Amino acid sequence: MAALAQTAGSFVPSAGALFTNLRYVFGATVLAGQPCYVDANNLIQLALNDTVAHAAVTGFAELGGSAGQSSRLVISDPNLVLGSTMVIGDTIYLFSTAGTFTKTASDLGTGKVTTLLGTAKSTTVLNFTAGPITAGTLTP
Repeated sequence: MAALAQTAGSFVPSAGALFTNLRYVFGATVLAGQPCYVDANNLIQLALNDTVAHAAVTGFAELGGSAGQSSRLVISDPNLVLGSTMVIGDTIYLFSTAGTFTKTASDLGTGKVTTLLGTAKSTTVLNFTAGPITAGTLTP
């Protein structure tokens, strides 16, 4: 299995979602629901698991946009409609392609940083309450 397919238009934060207090500017084109981090220049960038800095996910993009536009990030949500099809109990990890995620730990690749994004509560809902957890260690 590779990255899970995601439909940006199906990404829906719940009423219990928490967002960043600030709006940040995109440093690249980002679609709603893609995992992102905020870089040293306070720009939203697509997260990927190649380095600890890139894998330090801040949250999921609330809205999509091009470089120079602004948005907030969803930083916690117990009932986040992710826009992907999952199986109840799936553990969702940041993947090695920018802005994507996977449910198969073996697909993370060797020498990658493990970042846990949440657990599937249903076929469409992710429990993202703890926020992303970056292990800071590389996969064997």
